[in-house]
Amino acid sequence: MKLPRMYIYIFRVLLLVTLIVVTFFATTSLQFAIVPSIYEKLNHFAAFLVLALLLDFSFPNSWFNSVKIFALIAYGFSLEIIQHFLPHRMFSLFDIGADSIGLLAYGLLIPFIKKLPVLNDRWAS
Repeated sequence: MKLPRMYIYIFRVLLLVTLIVVTFFATTSLQFAIVPSIYEKLNHFAAFLVLALLLDFSFPNSWFNSVKIFALIAYGFSLEIIQHFLPHRMFSLFDIGADSIGLLAYGLLIPFIKKLPVLNDRWAS
């Protein structure tokens, strides 16, 4: 069975909401009490793993390919450029590295995700 159209719309709304939330957290001046550097990198990793899944499921007619990966890397790089110009943030290549590892992790998790009954319809022909 193919992924139902309603599911695709839900994934697209979730993708949009997640992009808005990630952009807000990347640009806000709010300080969070316990966010050491390692946790911040884990946040980047987790955010981009989730973004990869949502993007892949939002456009299921193509594989998780270089176009989807490039779009997310460009988004992450754009956030870092924006942060460079914010007085309370800074540009970090380590953040882009953590973003990229999140994308790689999603790619490596695809064989396991295919076995989940709720999500395996994405790959049905």
